[in-house]
Amino acid sequence: MVVPTPQTRRAVAPQEDWEKELAKYEKPDARQASLELIKTLVPYLSLMFFMFWMVHTGISYWLVFPLILLAAGFLVRTFIIFHDCVHGSFFASKQANLFWGYICGFLAFTDYLGWKIAHLLHHSTSSDLDFRGDGDIWTMTRKEYVDAPKHIRIIYRVFRNPFFLFFIGAPFLFFIIQRFPKAKSKNRRIVPKQRMKEVQSVLALDVGIMLILVLAHYTIGLKAYALVQIPVMTIAAAMGVWLFYVQHQFEFDYWERHGKWTPTDAALKGSTFYDLPWWLAWLTGYIGYHPHHHLRMKIPFYNLVKVHKEVKGLREAVIPLRFMESLPFAWLAVWDEEGVLVEDPVTGDLRLVKRMLTFKEVHQRLGKL
Repeated sequence: MVVPTPQTRRAVAPQEDWEKELAKYEKPDARQASLELIKTLVPYLSLMFFMFWMVHTGISYWLVFPLILLAAGFLVRTFIIFHDCVHGSFFASKQANLFWGYICGFLAFTDYLGWKIAHLLHHSTSSDLDFRGDGDIWTMTRKEYVDAPKHIRIIYRVFRNPFFLFFIGAPFLFFIIQRFPKAKSKNRRIVPKQRMKEVQSVLALDVGIMLILVLAHYTIGLKAYALVQIPVMTIAAAMGVWLFYVQHQFEFDYWERHGKWTPTDAALKGSTFYDLPWWLAWLTGYIGYHPHHHLRMKIPFYNLVKVHKEVKGLREAVIPLRFMESLPFAWLAVWDEEGVLVEDPVTGDLRLVKRMLTFKEVHQRLGKL
């Protein structure tokens, strides 16, 4: 058993004045938002059109591929703008958030209204063991996994395999699953009128994608379009799902039953501060400042760095996680709800430690029972 290091312990409890302090950063800035749109969409669309031209005119694909990687990064940033529009935090204007949310969602092949419903449910149920299944990654407890029928365990193992999750499941989500309205959920009440709007929103997106395909067919050709759009979307999807995964799936994670669950604990203990190099933090829209976002989801992403620097005590309360440290988390798969007693290296006291386990650790423990 690995004992939690001092870095994984929260040194500072939530401050009583955080609510008031964080609210100051919620006010959107139309000028800053407009600049973020320009700095994101202009490079992204320019790269896409340039690559379409390169492929259409027969320029070597090896010269195109580095630009595909860069475009995928800008598509991730486009998705973060879409994400903020969903929260109504990018612009002060509801109409502006709606307009640019649909535009950015279209570029990311993601329906605005359906994703909004699922994502807001994610914020209200994140790390709550009794309300899993909306806007999150399928996570089983150790007992659930052990007690599950063999075919469910096999499906779960395939699903949680990093290669499948990030390189097959992620693009499948954006290319196929999001072409359909969200399935019924145990955590949301289906209102017929809202459901109709959701269906219309998905259909509008799908019609838009079909029109782009028709336009591509009569201009650059579907092959040239596919050779650019598919790899850009695939890489961006893998990057996006990895970011979401590593912010909520880490070794000493926080999961609790609803009676003990609190939104503040879910924000500070159930999400990581992904401490990326400055250029990667910028390209991913500072979404690595995830505890800050979960504390106050109305804070626009362009204010998150200021929040981290200026709000007293917050920097000490979040879990810093660097890229190389995060890679082993790809193999974590099962939440050990029961936990084990370990000796605290500082006090010498026994304390209960709950953590995410790999499949290997689960089966090793089964062998000891």
